[in-house]
Amino acid sequence: MIIAGEYFDLTIGVTFGISTMAAAALGNLVSDVMGLGLGGVVEESFEKLGWVKEAGLSRLQETLPIVRRVRLLGSAIGVVIGCLIGMFPLLFMDTDQSARLKRQGKIDEMFTSVMDFITQALEAHKTLLFIVDKETGELWTRKNQHGKMERFKCDNDTAIQCARNGDISNGTVATSSVLCSPVFDGDGRVIGVIHVSKSRVCPFRVKDEVALTAMASHISCALEKVLNNDSETDTNSLLSALKASHEHYSHHLRFVTERAKGGRVAFIDKE
Repeated sequence: MIIAGEYFDLTIGVTFGISTMAAAALGNLVSDVMGLGLGGVVEESFEKLGWVKEAGLSRLQETLPIVRRVRLLGSAIGVVIGCLIGMFPLLFMDTDQSARLKRQGKIDEMFTSVMDFITQALEAHKTLLFIVDKETGELWTRKNQHGKMERFKCDNDTAIQCARNGDISNGTVATSSVLCSPVFDGDGRVIGVIHVSKSRVCPFRVKDEVALTAMASHISCALEKVLNNDSETDTNSLLSALKASHEHYSHHLRFVTERAKGGRVAFIDKE
């Protein structure tokens, strides 16, 4: 049961996000079915080895209370011994592996789908999410390397400076434009940095800063839950919230800009 449950937890559980208890229930189902099928085989094997012999009781003797109690006691002892033997794999199992894989899967979704959305929304070339390591304080990210997501230490000075200062950064580096926004947790600590870049020198505007700051606030809630192993985190819900927030902001910006052009509102989007 334990081995089957762990297998379901590390495969189906990680892929589809089912709970550990559900995986354990599937493992118990497999264990029960195998127990029914192998019970007779074990008895026959022991009889052939001569370890267990048929008692040769009559039908009347089998109905006696003492015989029933002994049979029940024997079954209970067998179950206890079987469970104790089945618990030995726990000594060699990494019980936190499933939780780590599920958390990493949700983080990888943020590294891919969520960052792709920000790239499109800000008409940028690339977006990276850097996360602050709680133990070392260093920034790290995950990139797709040869078809597999791998962890890399951050060597981007702009992102590192943004994490240290906790301020949004908008500027030009070499031949590209870069916009960085810190991601805060509920206590105001920087837990990550969103790094958006353009492959050409085309400065980000003030409206891009406002949009990225708003999206960073949504990401902060989801990222904090993932880092704290909260199973309720849903990337699809996060994407829906980001899209709704960006559409609302874009609509409001167009409305204000149109009124400004008509001379009725003294607000113009700054370049």
